[in-house]
Order: sequence, then structure tokens, then C-alpha cells
Amino acid sequence: MKRFLLAKNLFVQGLIMNSKIIKIVSGGQTGADRGGLDAAIELRVTHGGWCPKGRLSEDGSIPLKYNQKENTNKNYLKRTEKNVVDSSSTIILTVGKLKGGSKRTADFAEQYKRPCLVIDVNNNRKEIISEIVEWLENLHDSEIVLNVAGSRGSKAPNLQKDVKEILIAVLSKINKIDLLKEDEVIYKETKYYNFADIKPDAYKRFLPLVGKLTANPNTTAGFDMENMDVDIADIPWFKVETYLCKEKRFIVQVVGDSMEPTINKYDYVVCEYHRRPYNSKVVIMQPGTSTFIDGECAVKRISQDKDNWIFASDNKKYDDKMIPKDFSNAYPIIGEVIYNLTKQERVR
Repeated sequence: MKRFLLAKNLFVQGLIMNSKIIKIVSGGQTGADRGGLDAAIELRVTHGGWCPKGRLSEDGSIPLKYNQKENTNKNYLKRTEKNVVDSSSTIILTVGKLKGGSKRTADFAEQYKRPCLVIDVNNNRKEIISEIVEWLENLHDSEIVLNVAGSRGSKAPNLQKDVKEILIAVLSKINKIDLLKEDEVIYKETKYYNFADIKPDAYKRFLPLVGKLTANPNTTAGFDMENMDVDIADIPWFKVETYLCKEKRFIVQVVGDSMEPTINKYDYVVCEYHRRPYNSKVVIMQPGTSTFIDGECAVKRISQDKDNWIFASDNKKYDDKMIPKDFSNAYPIIGEVIYNLTKQERVR
């Protein structure tokens, strides 16, 4: 591990300021760049950064779930420089020796006098996390804009996952975020609102949380349909972005892993009530249909052939469920899953 340009040493009237990461930026490249962005998305920290024109990356195009700003040209080096300049500090996570684009990032940090820390992820994980946390705290910067750079995915296939896990641990310590246990809520908008308090903005700025959907292969537990009939004044409401709000939309929490990687276990999703079974959509399955348990719903991807409705899991370790059309409700769904709140991305 290498430190240089360690700290700003900012003090206000003799008081050391508490550090907090308010934004993570990167170039959106495979590997370390995306690991940093993934950590920000997971913990609902603002993210972004410059990328080459056309969202260019080594695997083609940077996924749209990353909020990158396109530069005016396709030059990787130009976006690297701009991300260093626009950040208050930079961390470079590599596998092995610092070289190539990672070395140029360090050069830019030195040129523009930005604090920079270089980490070899091959070292002990606990030591890496402690080192980064200590470095960030010593910056005494109350509003850190952290530029995350490092090796590409082609050079280090596991780096994106490693960087995400490292930075989630770091963010939780620096920003005082409580990492939740597996069986707890993962959506970070933890504040619930009562209908009486938000009534004028219902379906304009708030959506109701109606229950849980199952994504288990056999749907042995899940979202109780009776929750759909409960008085909206008696259930909690979530504050969401206005573009997600409209009548007939609601929020549920998914239980189970059969829709991974599209929807992970315990993700919160926005759904829209309708009965139109469009092929390839992720839908809420109508309860009481054939092999599925009465009174419960499931989240699956729907298709059909001449005789059957087909409900598929995105997790390929689970088999498809086929329900004969003549044995089931003519309209086998109650709605479509349109947006993953936990991942902050559209469900496709």
C-alpha cells in the first residue's frame, strides 16, 4: 500500500471535522471503476464521473445504470484527468504493480495536488479496509468526493466484486451506515410515512408499501394478497422519485433468490397494477393458479405458448413453471415489476 499527498489537515476553530463521503466518481470502466460505483449504488451514495464519448469501455458501452457524464471525445486519458480534478481525493485499487492508466491517475493526482491512496487488493482484506478508513479520516474533509480508479476487468476479473465489497465496508464506517443483516430490509430509504401526513402527495411523491413478494422456486412463503385490500391509511408509505409515481403503482419487497441477478433477495421494487400478460416482462403472478399456493403471489418472468403460461426464473438453477391456460385465470398476473429501488435501475 502506498500513501502520498496524505491529508488536507483542515481545522475549524480548533475542531477536527468528521469525514463523510458524499459522492463516488469513476470513469465507468470494467473492474475497479465499476466496483466503486456499485458500492455507491448499494448504499445509496450519489455517484457519477466522466466517461469517454459514447460511454466507451473495454466491454463495449458503460451500462446505463451508472450515472456517467460523457466527455467530448473518446480519449480515456482526458476523462481520467477530469475525474481527478473534479474530486477531492482519489483511491486507486490495483492487482499488483501500479501501471498503465492507473499510473497516469496517480500522476494526475500529484499534478493537481489531490490526496491519493494506492491499494493492492491482493493484500489482507481487513488491513486494506482499515488503511482506507484511517486515510480518509485523516483527510479531515467533511464532504469527500472520492474518485475510484484502478485495474480493468480484463486484467483482474474479480476486481469489480472485490472493490465493491471493500468500499461498502469503508462507506459503512466513514458515513456511519449500519450494514443490515441478511434477513433485514436492504432498501436504504428506511423512513416510513403515515398516509395522514403525506395524503396530498400520495402517488405524486409517495408510494405505498403493500407487502412482500416471493421469489422462491416453490413459492412457499411470500406476499399475502390480503395486504392488497388493506386500507391505504393503515400501511406505510415510501418517498420515491417523482418520475416513479402514478396511481396503480405500489412497492413490495422481494423474498427469495430465483430472480437474481435482476432482483436480489430482499430488494424493494416498484410495481404497477394491470392484467396484461406481455411476454418477457417481470410480473406479479396471480395467486391461486394451479401449482402455486392460494393467497400468495410470486414474481417471475412471463411468456406463453399455445397451451401454457410459462413463468421463468432469471436464476437458471431453478426450473420454469408451466401453467395450462385452461386450468388458470384468463389473466394470470396482477401487475408488472417496473423498477428496482434497491439497485436504482429499471427492471427489464
